[in-house]
Amino acid sequence: MEEEDDLSRIPRDLVDDSLNGMRCHGDRCAALVGEVGVKTGCVIYGQRPEVCRACEPGDAACQIARDRFGLPRMSRGFHVPFRTWARGR
Repeated sequence: MEEEDDLSRIPRDLVDDSLNGMRCHGDRCAALVGEVGVKTGCVIYGQRPEVCRACEPGDAACQIARDRFGLPRMSRGFHVPFRTWARGR
């Protein structure tokens, strides 16, 4: 579980009004930028909450999200380093 100091580093406009999670716009976290299925990234990657850190490429939560957006399944453990997509922004 995060410390209060860690959570306070997340910009307030990205936190939902109940202060219990990240703000979402439809099916997407407000911190997710880019086009799903093309290139996306998290604008608070370095200070993202533990629930986000626990989600790994190819895990069950990832597969559910990919299914929802009509994306093909991927193998567990697939990883594109942050620096790779960040350069193209």
